[in-house]
Amino acid sequence: MKFFNKIWLVVLLICSVQLLQAQKKSWSKDFGGSINFYSLSDAGIFIVGTNDALYGVDSETGKEIWKLEEFRRISEDALSAIPNSPLAAIVDRGMMVEHAIINTVTGQVVCKTKDLGMTTVNKRFANAKLGAVLFSGMNKKGRPTLMLVDAVTGQKRFEAEKVFDKATEVICSDVYAISKDLMLISTTKAIYCLDANTGEEKWRSEIKTDAPVVAPPASSSKIPFAGFGKSMNKMNAQMAVAVSSKFFQVKDASKVYFFNNDYFTCFDWATGKEVWQRQELNSPLNNYILDDRGIIVTTNQRGENYGKQGGLMGKALGGGNKAKMYMFDYASGKQLLKDEIDVAGNVIGYSYDNTGNKMVIATASDKGTNKIDIIDLVNGVSAMKRPMKVSGNIRDIKLVSKGLLYITDEEINILNLETGADAWGKSIKVKDYVVHGFKDDNEAYIAVDGELHRFDVNTSTPTKIGSIALDGKENPSGLQFTANGLVLTSSQNIAHFGFDGKQGWKVYRAAPGVSLVGKIALGALAVASVAMMAANSYQAGVASAGGATAKGQYMSNQSAADSYEQDANNWGAIAVASFQAMNKRFKATRATASMQSILTKTDDGADTGVGIEIYSKENGQKEGSVVLKDKKPEYFFDDIGRVVFWKTSDRNFTAVFF
Repeated sequence: MKFFNKIWLVVLLICSVQLLQAQKKSWSKDFGGSINFYSLSDAGIFIVGTNDALYGVDSETGKEIWKLEEFRRISEDALSAIPNSPLAAIVDRGMMVEHAIINTVTGQVVCKTKDLGMTTVNKRFANAKLGAVLFSGMNKKGRPTLMLVDAVTGQKRFEAEKVFDKATEVICSDVYAISKDLMLISTTKAIYCLDANTGEEKWRSEIKTDAPVVAPPASSSKIPFAGFGKSMNKMNAQMAVAVSSKFFQVKDASKVYFFNNDYFTCFDWATGKEVWQRQELNSPLNNYILDDRGIIVTTNQRGENYGKQGGLMGKALGGGNKAKMYMFDYASGKQLLKDEIDVAGNVIGYSYDNTGNKMVIATASDKGTNKIDIIDLVNGVSAMKRPMKVSGNIRDIKLVSKGLLYITDEEINILNLETGADAWGKSIKVKDYVVHGFKDDNEAYIAVDGELHRFDVNTSTPTKIGSIALDGKENPSGLQFTANGLVLTSSQNIAHFGFDGKQGWKVYRAAPGVSLVGKIALGALAVASVAMMAANSYQAGVASAGGATAKGQYMSNQSAADSYEQDANNWGAIAVASFQAMNKRFKATRATASMQSILTKTDDGADTGVGIEIYSKENGQKEGSVVLKDKKPEYFFDDIGRVVFWKTSDRNFTAVFF
């Protein structure tokens, strides 16, 4: 998986590349040696690794910005982004792990842990508010050490040897900055509040946390220890940022909340006093929701591997019994529900009714059963005699005036919240496909099996407003709204419909025949989304709780997207051009994707053959095309920069802008 947060379109075809003369802008660069890997950074820098060096290229001009020969021949697994910043870490050297931090915009080697006096590193966490990177490991004296390094200068802010009592103590959380001067970390033994300038301990609170674990890398080789070095690099990189606990704050700035796989609690950060009676969880946390009344916590269902493996890995695979729901009072931690509520599986989605007093949850069990339940938050009980089983995988749930609209890949209906019965006498059955979208709080559009339906949430019956017939016998796979209608998309089609259901413009470009590109699987064409701040922890509770969702007065930048943006703002606030460049590009990711690429036989004015064409989703107009003629090109479309990058040979990359 590429290490940077981007939407990648990667295609391996047997064809060659020639670019269209009329494109607005293009560049091509020969790297002088075989290209081993490539990525696009958060700051928009094109990173290329070869046997000769690691390169940074301006993605807009193709100009080489920097070249680091000391990082020649590193594997792709050794390079990982520091999310929402222009920084990246290079983790290498096998068992004696060394970390290097580089600025991907300038090519500056910010620091190397070996040069700073560390012989090995087991943990690394960057913090935007501090503008620094924390390392944990061993120093040259063989003693456990914590080191905080400035992310701009690479200088030590502090080095502390005596924070931990034992060498076996491991950091279990990301660094949480209370201010620019105070930071919190959790370990297998305790929570520590440290002075961010000196490393001096302000207070500690004893609370045990299981050490993070990561899944061992799979090997397809039958040769013993084949790829061992590469696997070690990957494991080292994952373990360095794996967590099994988390801190967060909400409305009351004097309090900081904390959870791990066993407990949920709250501290007064100034004194370290635990202001809650510590709440014990029955199994690892699945998610938490910041409701007006309290913190709603759901836990994971016992996994099928539970009990088959002991120790830390056993817990990571789903320790506990049943999935539960709790609600804790913000101030005291008191359980606000009559009792914790058994839920039918892991909560995968939720919605409130218009009063905010009832919550509908969608669950998936480890046996593949999908159910819907209604929780009465005022009385703290389930409002249904038993959860309702639904056919198929749940795609969406939304509370509407007549009840709960649920959409699965097998049926669509409205659940009456008073009776528990379906509002429609007969569900809309799904045979081949269903895609949907909500134009606003009152109007939904559903494309299902050749029909387009509009649904007003103030009524209970969807109305068929049009027919869908995409060319090439394709089914829609996406629905997106424009200013004057909606667009249905598939791999070879883009079709515009008015809000009245009448079809407007349509684009269809036939897929290239097998005879044109050789016997390859065109179905392998895929768009892979690399999530921002993807959880590296193998422990499901923490991994799935990367950011809280919130409702009402507690929507104070607690959503995952908002916290990422806050990180970007904090990094961007550093008065260095490279950090500000990253911030600018990050903000561009908030724009809606307005273009689509289609693989087809095309003509670029200079040649004819298999290639890609780019179309606007706003008007269906062709923005440009590229003919592919190499034997094995690899390419991806960056929808932020509106550019296609492709590998035209073993040592060359070309980019065309649209």
